[in-house]
Amino acid sequence: MRNKGQLYIGIALLCVGGLIFIRNLTGIRLWPYIWPTLIIVLGAWLIIRPQMTHEGTDVTFCFIADLDRDGPWNVTDEEIWTFIGDIDLDMGQATLPPGETRLRIFSFVGDVKLRVPPDVGVAVSTTAFFTEAKFLGESYESLLAPVIVSSPNYETAEQKVFLELTCFVATPTIKQSKAG
Repeated sequence: MRNKGQLYIGIALLCVGGLIFIRNLTGIRLWPYIWPTLIIVLGAWLIIRPQMTHEGTDVTFCFIADLDRDGPWNVTDEEIWTFIGDIDLDMGQATLPPGETRLRIFSFVGDVKLRVPPDVGVAVSTTAFFTEAKFLGESYESLLAPVIVSSPNYETAEQKVFLELTCFVATPTIKQSKAG
């Protein structure tokens, strides 16, 4: 269901970002190009997000805030959206359902950290980001191409987390604890 306020804010942000971008192109430099670009992306996102959400998926939206989940929490199929803020998910004490759970994380500016217990299979699929990343012990710098990485136990684990990650100005880190 579309929130009309969200639609109007999205249209306003598209207009403001577009005007700033055009003024920058014509020589009247108001802000570096990254800011009008982020404003345009946020405006477009506010308009198209309701069509992207799948039935039965929880959506968590943090506009300018950090999301920190540690201790007991229930993991479900979820989309997490943040514009400015860090995301820190610790699944060590989380309740995971059997089978595969999908987490879709969209982060425009901020760090993303996910810690997964050793008996849980984890797979990471990225779309695009422009900073360094560390997935399951592998490091990547200035990553532009899609990457898919999975833990050795992903196919055989009873509980699996499939993470779809889209970051723009972020440093994502996905760690799997060592077996103790």
